[in-house]
Amino acid sequence: MESVMTSLISTFLSGKHLTPASTLLIGLCLLPTSKNYAVEISQQMSGNISSQQISAPWNLISSKYTGERVHLKLFYDWVWDNNDPDRNFAGFRPADYNIYVAKRTGVDWKNEIQYQKQRKATDSDTNWGANKEHHRPFDVTSSGKIVGLYMGEWGVWERAFPAELIAANNITHLFYSFAAICDYDRPDATKNDGLNREFSPDGGVSRSWKVMRASCGKGLAPDVNNNERGDLVKLGVVERNGDFEVSEYDYIAVPHSVAAIKKIKQRFPHLKAMLSIGGWTLSDPFYDMVTKPEWRQTFVESVIAFIARHDNVFDGVDIDWEFPGGSGLSPDLTKGYVQDRENFTALIKLLRTRLTAEYGADFELSAALSASPAKLAAVDLNALRDEFTFINLMTYDLYGAWAKDPSHHAAINAKPVMGTYNSLSGLATDELGNPVLFNGKTRTNSEVARGFSTRGAIETVRSLYPDFPTNKLVIGVASYSRGWEYLKNKKAYGKFFWHGQAQNWRNSRGSGLGAAGTFQFGVSDFRDIYDHFMKGNTSYLYYDTQAESAYIWKPHTINDATYQFAKVETFDSPRSVIAKGELVKEYNLAGLFMWEAQTDNGLILNAMNAAVCNPLKSGGFYQFSQHYAGESNTVVTQWDKNGTPAVVEESMSSPSTYSFDGAEFCK
Repeated sequence: MESVMTSLISTFLSGKHLTPASTLLIGLCLLPTSKNYAVEISQQMSGNISSQQISAPWNLISSKYTGERVHLKLFYDWVWDNNDPDRNFAGFRPADYNIYVAKRTGVDWKNEIQYQKQRKATDSDTNWGANKEHHRPFDVTSSGKIVGLYMGEWGVWERAFPAELIAANNITHLFYSFAAICDYDRPDATKNDGLNREFSPDGGVSRSWKVMRASCGKGLAPDVNNNERGDLVKLGVVERNGDFEVSEYDYIAVPHSVAAIKKIKQRFPHLKAMLSIGGWTLSDPFYDMVTKPEWRQTFVESVIAFIARHDNVFDGVDIDWEFPGGSGLSPDLTKGYVQDRENFTALIKLLRTRLTAEYGADFELSAALSASPAKLAAVDLNALRDEFTFINLMTYDLYGAWAKDPSHHAAINAKPVMGTYNSLSGLATDELGNPVLFNGKTRTNSEVARGFSTRGAIETVRSLYPDFPTNKLVIGVASYSRGWEYLKNKKAYGKFFWHGQAQNWRNSRGSGLGAAGTFQFGVSDFRDIYDHFMKGNTSYLYYDTQAESAYIWKPHTINDATYQFAKVETFDSPRSVIAKGELVKEYNLAGLFMWEAQTDNGLILNAMNAAVCNPLKSGGFYQFSQHYAGESNTVVTQWDKNGTPAVVEESMSSPSTYSFDGAEFCK
């Protein structure tokens, strides 16, 4: 019995259970692969790295890299009317802005990109036909699978990536992110303080917070110098919203984004536009809103009104509460995972009833849910199997520079042995300390962490919610990395970074654990990763074949006889997206979605279409290849008495090339 158990565990952790090896190789070619070196590592040996403070160079700062693509940005058009002769309110009316083709001129002393407007953008500047950067047009409806894409409305600003650059031809669902929930008047109002936590962690008041408050009609809007001057209610730009009513977050960006989406839908009638509400920084009001029937009713009616206000734009609603059960951006808001789960169920049932009554049963309803097993236990998908059209499982952000213990942030399979398991103790609980039950039983934090993966999230849903069909599950793809600038590992463990630990660094511009990143520490756009590590010199590019994840391992020179320091970034690549396509086949999933449009150069979205077997619009199937400096693999060699992996062999191959042929993959 024990040998059978260990065999099953080994195949599960390798990611090859239920799928014969011969079918795993369909459409793939790996040349050449030979074991370069190997090392055996026990769970006790993993991690346990001494901490130190690193003095980083002054120029360790986010790159603000946007590539050679066309840049489109919102600019003032400097138009006023006769009711404003003194020009006091210039810049507070969305009509004063237009989308322009923009030229980068550099960055200022705050490391913010500076642009020069050139001319107003026209339809020829758009990427709606999927013909710019590395995009290839696909027959996106061929497979019947969802190919979803989240679009952050903030793209109109520094990133210069508005809705005009969405590859509309290549997606079935566009998630407009995010609408917000007003919450300012009641005694315990959250005031959407998550925005200050995210953008002014030193305790100040962020511009984003001021914009949100003004959009709800609860304060003056900030001008270009962040002075509060614009009365948007007086100007007729917004209405004064009550608590728990849905509002545009950025009153300037919304009109332009919504108008673009409307034009996209006219040109691509297959496309469904989803109104996504909440997100990481705007979820605070959910916790209280769901607790009372009258507050839920207020929210739902305002959703209906929002959709009506933007006529013929939205085909569905996406609830992105991060997260029922707590442990989101803002603490001390949850009522406990059991009560949050009950309240979430009540909200979704009411919302589904009203959407159906107003727009019919085909009007779609989805939710974005964490891939964490403990957070999945804080929703009741069995009770909501008929209400949801589909669920987006956020199978990314599982690890990142908020913690010292590293691993792949968007992998298909969890590592069987790694340092993070040694740092976890006790039972899995919600934010209030209540033990989370999984089918009536508790789990340890270490057990839960072993489910931090794409496959782990799918299996958690199947275990906890057997009534919820897998063909309503959409798994997430990340078009960005999570990384650590100074990851310290024992030299003997080489490039197997999950056995190391990130070190804090500090310079005159910042501090933390994260890699320099593109627009923020710890996060690099895929476009940035591709152009600097995948397109030319691939000396630092590796692929973990057991976890199914790409990673960058670039050594530093501050080493000694025992330890090696390296910059590490882990990310979804076209190859790992194809591996997620294998899961779509294996579990009969609804499809794939991506966070987020601005950070992809087209190669991730291309791979998503290929992974669900959509052919190219020109005929035939997609092909690509990628060279790697090496491929790692993990094999469990010993288990403990509980059947938990205790020792692994980590091996690294010589340089290899991966090739994908969609025609073979889709046979």
